[in-house]
Amino acid sequence: MWVAIGGVLRFWNLDVMEFKGDEREALNLARDLLSRAPFTAGWPPAHGMISSNYVHNAPLFTWIIALFWAMVPNPEFVASCIAALNTACLVPLWTWARRTLDDRRALLIVAAAAASPFAVLFSRKIWAQDLLFPALVTLLWAVYWLRNGRLWIGIALGGVGGLAVGQLHQSGMIALPLLAVVVCVQLLRDHRRGQRVLEPGASRLAIAAAIVVVLINAFFWFPYLRYLLTLSSQSVLQARPVEDSYAPVLLTKLVLQLVPVDLQSFFLFDRGEFQSTFLRWGVFRLSWLLGLPVCAYGVWRWLRAPGRIAVFGYWWWVVVGAFAVLRIKTQFFYTLILAPLPYVLVGGGFDPPRHRLSGWLHAVRWIYVCNLALLAAVTIGWLSDRGGAAGDYGVSYRVRKQQAEAIVAAASGATLADHAPLPAALRCGEPGPDVMWLVEWLDPRAVPGAAALSLCDDWTPVDDDLRYQWRLQKSAGPRR
Repeated sequence: MWVAIGGVLRFWNLDVMEFKGDEREALNLARDLLSRAPFTAGWPPAHGMISSNYVHNAPLFTWIIALFWAMVPNPEFVASCIAALNTACLVPLWTWARRTLDDRRALLIVAAAAASPFAVLFSRKIWAQDLLFPALVTLLWAVYWLRNGRLWIGIALGGVGGLAVGQLHQSGMIALPLLAVVVCVQLLRDHRRGQRVLEPGASRLAIAAAIVVVLINAFFWFPYLRYLLTLSSQSVLQARPVEDSYAPVLLTKLVLQLVPVDLQSFFLFDRGEFQSTFLRWGVFRLSWLLGLPVCAYGVWRWLRAPGRIAVFGYWWWVVVGAFAVLRIKTQFFYTLILAPLPYVLVGGGFDPPRHRLSGWLHAVRWIYVCNLALLAAVTIGWLSDRGGAAGDYGVSYRVRKQQAEAIVAAASGATLADHAPLPAALRCGEPGPDVMWLVEWLDPRAVPGAAALSLCDDWTPVDDDLRYQWRLQKSAGPRR
């Protein structure tokens, strides 16, 4: 049931997804890759889009988006593939939690992963970090099989998950070597306890799969490592944004995700409007009130007994420490590298099997998770009704596509629909790059005609809320 709920939340109003510069650039790189003949100049690409620290990201995400685009060249279909992967990986997460913990906590963990507004919103757009969750779930299973005598299956899954984690976000290149160290330490401890590590009589299929994965890793990593070697380490380090102190900011962001104050980072400028109705205010406040004790208790148990989840219980602390020591400038979405830790904390993954607070805590956690599902639903509904949000989220893809369709229609000779007086609050100018990208995708012939049109738009008060309003009209006078 919770997998179905997670799927509904990820696919409902999917066209309300974000669509700005990063999404455009990801699609541009994918389309460029598909246009190149193999083994010609620029193929395979050595890197992907540039990051905030002025170092290009690895190329894997470009290949993934190119695959989706080759299947159906539509931004909404690409986003739906990402949503589908995030929904599908809830099943192996649940199975892993059942084998590692117990049925009771496994159900709560998968419910938290399905319902979290943070997880839902980071499963619905064309962004590399949106695929970290499936990649990290793959690593969970890689370590599981490595510790249970299935060496070659573990290597194969570790190669797939490691490639994705390492190339989808630069934090992965810090976290992966640390995971390798923790895994080696754990395997050594297992060996000393007499636990079987190497797999006797491994199947040829498992060995072949591991070899293929190693070759695939070489294909993606060698060009990117060559690119990194061309960079000046001194200039990269000087340009790297850093935190002001050695504080564990990643842990703070994790707490803010669970409370869940960081949900409002998606619409920072509109947080007052979000809480302007009793329903949204009440759901958010209840999540905050329940999230504080749930998070505090979960982190405390994690601190006391990280070994209750072998390898990952320690690795997550090591990643938090590495971020602090390196003073990595931590954005709110960097907590994605810790998945599924937030849901493990909510589900009591580090709790002792039974204690006197078990029943009470379990009830509070279920109320919290159900409230998170409601919070995710009202957030998506609110974004849909108002056309997105000012600030980081931006105007939704649905609205941008409507604007592009109106430009294509006008360029083909259709009469502009609305001749009512223009609201004074709207500002007029040439259609922005997001709109023009969609115009070019819908009908390249309409691009020249857009020069004769102005897009008048702004966030204006409507029914005690700010809503995005727009109007397309013929250009008159100089552009703003």
